[in-house]
Amino acid sequence: MTPLMSSGKTLAMKTVKRFIHIIGNGNTMEQSFKKPDFSKGSLEFRVIGDEICIYGNSEGLAWLAQKCLALVDAGKSDHLHLPDYEVLTKTSCQATLAMFRE
Repeated sequence: MTPLMSSGKTLAMKTVKRFIHIIGNGNTMEQSFKKPDFSKGSLEFRVIGDEICIYGNSEGLAWLAQKCLALVDAGKSDHLHLPDYEVLTKTSCQATLAMFRE
């Protein structure tokens, strides 16, 4: 897998550390949380209330990060339909990544 190579990497890592802290404190997850089944797919998107949740194993999150950075580095508006890449679990919501230029 290609290493992450974008100016956005530093910001992404700061966000990841913040997210891990939020999840780690135990206040944001409900007792009824059902862990995603990654046996067929490495990413799962869920909508819970007004929140979009993205769950992934290490392979799936690395794949998602690379695709996001590829959109940024392409230098033009573009999009990817995630179902086309067979990375979503069978219970995942459908998802599209899109990058818009100002």
